[in-house]
Amino acid sequence: VGSTPLDFAYRIHSKVGDRCAGARIITESTYGNTEGDRLVTRMVPLDYELKSGEIVDIVTNRTAHPTRDWLNFARTAGARSKIRRYLKTHERDINIQIGRERLDRELKVMGVARGVEALTEDIENWLSNEYNGKSFEDLLAAIGGDEIRQHAVAVKLIDRWQQIREQREGKETKEEDDTLPLLPTAPKQGSSAHLQVAGVSGLLTTLANCCCPLPGDEIVGFISRGKGAVVHRADCKNIGRYRERERERLVSVSWVSMGKQRYLAPILITAHDRSGLIRDIASVVSEVGVNMTSVTTNVSSDRERALINTTLEIDGLDQLNRVFAKLEKVKDVRQVERDLGKKKKK
Repeated sequence: VGSTPLDFAYRIHSKVGDRCAGARIITESTYGNTEGDRLVTRMVPLDYELKSGEIVDIVTNRTAHPTRDWLNFARTAGARSKIRRYLKTHERDINIQIGRERLDRELKVMGVARGVEALTEDIENWLSNEYNGKSFEDLLAAIGGDEIRQHAVAVKLIDRWQQIREQREGKETKEEDDTLPLLPTAPKQGSSAHLQVAGVSGLLTTLANCCCPLPGDEIVGFISRGKGAVVHRADCKNIGRYRERERERLVSVSWVSMGKQRYLAPILITAHDRSGLIRDIASVVSEVGVNMTSVTTNVSSDRERALINTTLEIDGLDQLNRVFAKLEKVKDVRQVERDLGKKKKK
């Protein structure tokens, strides 16, 4: 009494316990007379508490095996001892497989198409030194056992591959260079050339459409499938959601030399409607040396309020602030703000 199907299975034999998938409980049901007596069978889970008088039929499955949860299901010292023995022998193999799958998936998300297949023996040895002499299998087991984050390992690998590629550039033959995986690279023109992901060189970066970050904004990167690091404003509502659900995919990102790169900045102007309002706004924007790529206006039915959505081509936050200061002085303009709900257009 108080034992579970696991305790009963291990009492029969260790092999029965190791393959236990559940149990059938057989009880006698009486319907008013002796002739109505019959046996009733029902399936029960591994943590079911056996009761006195029950007949137990253990169900086994070749794919079943002990997990750490089983230690919570078993009640007897003998069963727990056998479960621990199995885990000590086999859990490492399970964690290695889990770790390999996690690292493979992470590398592919970060743009390494071949995943763990891209790792050569030299790279595995280098990685071993980075983690205090752990063998590659030890490292995979640590990833599978939640001791090391797969994202941290993937970042190290991509940075190492980038360093090797830079060292070999112009010095090695094409065949020798083919030992390196194809990495996502930043385009020669575009925002990626002006962003740096902490600890990674040359990782593809994309500006998020939801918040349209600008040079000077505080930013955070989110590692996304096929897009490298998608860069958001630090106060973007999507980053708030990622912090709750997928914190391990967030990375530090910083702006570097801007050059003459231009960025699209959607803004929203609230004003009292009047004749010539759009002309005055366009004139002020032009004076600052900024181009307006699109303008849409919505006027209230009483013609008291105008909402003007426009997208500006600017070189950074400082220039945008100068535009704002000018626009706020335009007659009948009440408020100027960034339109973070508008999709970025190219």
